[in-house]
Amino acid sequence: MATILVVDDSTANVELMDTIFTKEGHEVLKAHNGQAGLEIIKARKGQIDILITDTNMPVLGGVDLIKKVKREFPHIKTILTSLSFEVAALAQEAGADRYLIRNGNIPDILTLVGELLAEISKSENEGG
Repeated sequence: MATILVVDDSTANVELMDTIFTKEGHEVLKAHNGQAGLEIIKARKGQIDILITDTNMPVLGGVDLIKKVKREFPHIKTILTSLSFEVAALAQEAGADRYLIRNGNIPDILTLVGELLAEISKSENEGG
């Protein structure tokens, strides 16, 4: 079981991700802007496995959120999502581990999370 933080200003997107990952047995934390997400991460002292965040949100967007998280909590794996095809470039700028063009394809997000969980497991088994 992993702890996944979903940050998106769309309540529908947050609730969808919550449903998907809760059914998979993960703990899901939710925030509706980057600043609220950052506060959750700090309150949890970085004890979050995966951050899934949208690019465009009020207060603090996903690119800046990932930059801050990677500086303070580099072990947290990150996925940047967007409706825009520019998400690949934005993810690279942010230093995100993965990105997803959000088109309602649930298997894609499950695949990305599975890949990141495998990386976490491998790192833990190697003592890193």
